[in-house]
Amino acid sequence: MWTTIDRLHRFTSQHCIDLDRPDGTGVQVSLFEHELAVTVPYWHTGRAARAVMGLVRSYLAILEQETGWETYDPQLGRGLDRARDLEGVSGSHADISARLPGLVGGDGSAAS
Repeated sequence: MWTTIDRLHRFTSQHCIDLDRPDGTGVQVSLFEHELAVTVPYWHTGRAARAVMGLVRSYLAILEQETGWETYDPQLGRGLDRARDLEGVSGSHADISARLPGLVGGDGSAAS
């Protein structure tokens, strides 16, 4: 079931609640019973990638404040310190986004 809450679309299923932005950023927050997940697509480059990561940073701040949980980054393999790590994570995200067209063909297949 989809509903809209303050510019976020909410989809509720048996296992989780997904919150999606309707503005094309592709940022999604998934709420499960014992964890939260924030996902970001790799289609943003340059300034757009940094802006999206700033948005993610604000979401993480709210989620940490409201739940008391710490953020774990599976790509880093450790807890995320927003003050220290997000600039590096943003740079890595932008780098991967910029390299992605060369890694994947236009039809979604691996480039040769």
